[in-house]
Amino acid sequence: MWESGSYNWGIDLSGGGVTFVKYDGPWDQSQPEIIMGVPDNWYLQPYYSFDVGFVPTTTYADFDNDESNTIITVTNFVSEQLMREIASHPKILQTIERRRFEELIAELFHGFGYDVELTGRTRDGGKDIIAVKNVDSINLRYLIECKRPEPGNPVAVSTIRELLGVKADDPATKALLVTTTDFTADARSLIQRHCWHLEGKIYNDIVSWINNYNRIKGIEL
Repeated sequence: MWESGSYNWGIDLSGGGVTFVKYDGPWDQSQPEIIMGVPDNWYLQPYYSFDVGFVPTTTYADFDNDESNTIITVTNFVSEQLMREIASHPKILQTIERRRFEELIAELFHGFGYDVELTGRTRDGGKDIIAVKNVDSINLRYLIECKRPEPGNPVAVSTIRELLGVKADDPATKALLVTTTDFTADARSLIQRHCWHLEGKIYNDIVSWINNYNRIKGIEL
């Protein structure tokens, strides 16, 4: 039999991260893919004695009625179960849906005590996340750009130049380029030359953040 429901229902059912197969014919167990964000179409999952399929009908973020508003305040976009899943299987990060990756990084900074804003999908102005925090009566403001390339594809130097330009136009304490892969040699060299203005964070850094987040939140694996 078939059961169907909204995307949020499917996320709750799957615990925030599970292997699905895109429904374009008979279900092929040999070709799974990780689906973390809004699917393009139907997806299937074997679930006990029946298959489960769902299609998205809602979104995670509530936009203001003002269409010109492109900032979304983050409030628990990412479930505890997803944090457990990634801590146990960090390679999920390499194939996580790109918007979901932005939500994940936003939730991490939110969990670290930052006031976080996640920009809209279409007009981010060269930054995906703005994170603000007061430390020892000093205000800190970070511009964060998230990149989830295909596995094995490093972030190019042109991306670093663009983020430096964004920071010059939108002053902040520092800009962060967070990626699930790594940086090319030229990109890493540029980051080092501008280390007081920009930092690059890679796969291992994100895994460490997730483990720290789980410790702070008391999330047990």
